[in-house]
Amino acid sequence: MPEIMDLYTADRQKAGTHVRGTKHAEGLYTMVVHVYIFNSKSEMLLQQKSDRKNKNNIWDFSAGGCSLSGETSREAITRELFEELGIHYDFSAETPYFTTYYKDCFDDVYILRNFDVDPKSLTLQETEVKAAKWATKEEIFRLIDESKFLPFSKDYIELLFFLNQNGKGFVKNN
Repeated sequence: MPEIMDLYTADRQKAGTHVRGTKHAEGLYTMVVHVYIFNSKSEMLLQQKSDRKNKNNIWDFSAGGCSLSGETSREAITRELFEELGIHYDFSAETPYFTTYYKDCFDDVYILRNFDVDPKSLTLQETEVKAAKWATKEEIFRLIDESKFLPFSKDYIELLFFLNQNGKGFVKNN
């Protein structure tokens, strides 16, 4: 069964629906969500893509994906986190740390801080996730250098670790 996604204008006004995997009109966006999970040691939880999802055993961020038609950002990230890692988390009081706009989608970014969980206790979605582990910023940089991580900028990784350390509202008044 095809996944149906909502389409939005740049101002987040709904502008119709779209079948995932097909091209949609330029100037419209789909909604993507990601959660970056950090433990009390400031390590990030990573997931390794399954062979079915990626044949190169690539590592990826904690969890994320596309929203389905009718879902809010919070509902989508709640579903994705549970589907991929088996983690129940109530995002109803959360707001994204930031949103990034790409050519055809926008990505709402959530960060969970001091979230200590044993990766061995997670229920991994076998069709998407092969393994999970904690990693330091330096370990992620090494994985990027070895082409074993999705091709993200190290500056983006730096930003995520900075936000984990400083939280929302990190601008200080002097």
